[in-house]
Amino acid sequence: MVINMKKKFTSLKIILFFLLLIFAGYYLFVNNFLNHDISYPLVYGNIDISIEADGFLIRDEKIITTNSSGQVQYFVAEGEKIKNNQLVAQIQINTVDEQNTDEGNTMMLPSPSQNVSVSIEDLNYDIAFIFSKIKESISNARYSEIYGLKEELKLKLDKRIRLSALDIQQYNNITVSEKTSDAVTQSVAPMSGIISYYIDGYENILQDINLYQIDFNLMNKQIMDVKNFSTQFVNEGDILYKVVDSNHWKFIALADKFYQDFFDVGGIVQVDIGEEKVSGEVVDIIDQGNNIAVLLNMNHIISDFQKIRKIQVDLLPINYKGLKIENNSLVKVDGEYGVYILNVNNKAVFRLVKIIGYDENYAIVVNNTFKKIINGETTNVNTVKLYDEVLRNGERYINN
Repeated sequence: MVINMKKKFTSLKIILFFLLLIFAGYYLFVNNFLNHDISYPLVYGNIDISIEADGFLIRDEKIITTNSSGQVQYFVAEGEKIKNNQLVAQIQINTVDEQNTDEGNTMMLPSPSQNVSVSIEDLNYDIAFIFSKIKESISNARYSEIYGLKEELKLKLDKRIRLSALDIQQYNNITVSEKTSDAVTQSVAPMSGIISYYIDGYENILQDINLYQIDFNLMNKQIMDVKNFSTQFVNEGDILYKVVDSNHWKFIALADKFYQDFFDVGGIVQVDIGEEKVSGEVVDIIDQGNNIAVLLNMNHIISDFQKIRKIQVDLLPINYKGLKIENNSLVKVDGEYGVYILNVNNKAVFRLVKIIGYDENYAIVVNNTFKKIINGETTNVNTVKLYDEVLRNGERYINN
């Protein structure tokens, strides 16, 4: 009987031991795992923001035409750098014998009465009208009309030049830079830069003076055809080439408005263009409805810079570094962002934070203290610090 009692007592101790073991395991599980699920220690981290955008290259470029007709010989390759007044092309001028040997008749020059008389006043009116149409087309984003209007404008300007010797450059970017002899016309570069034979018709549109009038959303839908104008033969008024300033250029990046806060005027942005990485300084941020057009001053040229106009890129604003917080921890109290942390008594305590940057999942905040203006005075605000236990789902603790 005594033996049975001892066995029962021993069995009871074993059961109690296992119950205590289970309870201890549960306690450890709750503290080590469940608490880990509701909070986490703050550590240093960084966020790389990559923003997809459609971009447009903005260059200082001059289109060169010719006043001669004939066979062309080029001395500079596409994309080659040249100096001011360097010989780029040579035209063997077409000549016509005064005596037509086939017919035996002398060619007669047309008399002045056979020429079409055009008054400067009429030309000025036509030029002003065409110029206003170009401005209107830019304002209404009818970019496909502009190239034809430019050609019409150039013809009118050519006529007026012959009458009044006015400089064509006051109306557009197209220049003539030639040295002519009886048989040969030599075209020299009007400035230093890069030679290109590719023209897209946007050379005079995408300039600083027009950028705030352009709807880049509509421009982004345009098909930008780039045409190679290098040729074996030219007529008077034809395009020969263009010279592009390689020292200064800008880039317009069209991105979703969601990313507006990632850009600051004066900030540096890395631009990934294919395999190439270049950087630029933010000059301005232009509102484009649901999008923004970020205007960048670029530091280095890219491959085929002289002929590319539209390209897809990845923008990387400055890398954000600091304490890394999960976005679901952030709450807004009285219009200011903060988080709840666990104090020494495991109580939820609110701390204001200063957000440096963020993406879809995390925010980077300042460590220890930050400055804030309160009632006109600059005050140091105590904020989160390294290894603070931050609570997830911070909104749960607002009313506690």
